[in-house]
Amino acid sequence: MKLLVGFLTVTLVLSSVAGAAVPADGGAVHRVDGAPDSPPRSISTPPNETNVLMLDADAVNRTNYSQPRANLSAALVLRNERLDNRFGTLRTEEELGEIDDEQRRKAHIQRTMTEVEIRTDELRSAEREALRRHGEGEIGTTELLIRLARIDAAADQLAANVTSLQRAGADIEDFDVDRRSKVARIELRTLRGPVRDEVGDVIRGDAPATRIYVETADDGFVISTITDDEYVREAYDGTRRPDDPNRRIDIDELEAVMEEHYPSFMDRGSFRTSSPQSQSSDVFIGEVSSRRTHLTAFVDRGDSGTVFKEEQRVALNRTPEAEPVSETQDGLDLEVYPSYPGGPMKIQLNDSETGDPVRANVTASSADVIGRTNEAGSLWVVAPRENVTIRAIKIAPGINSVVSAEVTPAVPREATNESENGSDDAEEAVRVSPSTIRRR
Repeated sequence: MKLLVGFLTVTLVLSSVAGAAVPADGGAVHRVDGAPDSPPRSISTPPNETNVLMLDADAVNRTNYSQPRANLSAALVLRNERLDNRFGTLRTEEELGEIDDEQRRKAHIQRTMTEVEIRTDELRSAEREALRRHGEGEIGTTELLIRLARIDAAADQLAANVTSLQRAGADIEDFDVDRRSKVARIELRTLRGPVRDEVGDVIRGDAPATRIYVETADDGFVISTITDDEYVREAYDGTRRPDDPNRRIDIDELEAVMEEHYPSFMDRGSFRTSSPQSQSSDVFIGEVSSRRTHLTAFVDRGDSGTVFKEEQRVALNRTPEAEPVSETQDGLDLEVYPSYPGGPMKIQLNDSETGDPVRANVTASSADVIGRTNEAGSLWVVAPRENVTIRAIKIAPGINSVVSAEVTPAVPREATNESENGSDDAEEAVRVSPSTIRRR
């Protein structure tokens, strides 16, 4: 009940946040009818070399962009929830310190662990409810992001509470709460993520506003953004967690599962199993790091092992692997390097005569400005799910120069094993008609 009341509080304060979004919650990138002076070209590009967890196209209810900004009321709600959870942890520690009898201490720890597990289930239910309401248009995209950020903060503090309980249990002879605490911390970790962290920082005013791509299903979502020259992605698909698996993989099999789902990551980076791991948990966590990328994959141990959640960080200071869409008009050379839906897409603008980089505003299909090329003539944006017309507009005294290119999303290289999905399904995932996805 407390969580629901908190969510109602967030709903009341969101009008100012949603009003600050650029574009607004209804501002998904749509294709614009009518051609510019020089008709843009459209090409399909080969798959990106990076494997990604994608939602089933048929399951996607809604896709949109949002740009939440610092908001005092929403920040206070986040702060108060953090304080409430922190006080709960301190209260538990104080109560344990006042109990001398070991049997009563054991009972108190076990009871509090049960409360954490119940609270974790409540957070998962709240996440599903937020995704459902967003998919049905009952809440806006900015509000959804704030709710996910609140769940992230609550899960983070609950994990701290579990750690405190684990330490307290370690001091009691012949009492082991370590296994149960690891399982709880792993499940809480699935409710957190780097994009949600970023949203919380933005709302509190600790980070600048950033444009975030969002797509949702009944029990899944993808959120991605570009910040500090880094692409950050978070994806979750609850349908990939089997209810009644035939077997459970062991920790020694995790590396093979990662090789199958993320061969390009595994070839370039170093693999390690993330701590904590527990054979009692339904989830294993694998990490792959290289100089330019970091991947965290959450694997359901059922059957042959299935990735149901992933987090990616990718540095963006090099030329993408995709072939660019190129157009020249009004003395401007425009190159757009397509990416998969929600992926990093580079835009490059140069003077067609001198080759010098050009600073200009960039729009995507609608009139919304999605960014401005920098001193190197570059701009990284998050790619939409459907075809998009990219326009660069150079404003100069007495004359404006415009160049356009129509871009088709690249076919993603999906993070699936052979039993989950075939190559035909992966290609179909981005060729779904935009009209089948609700946008409000």
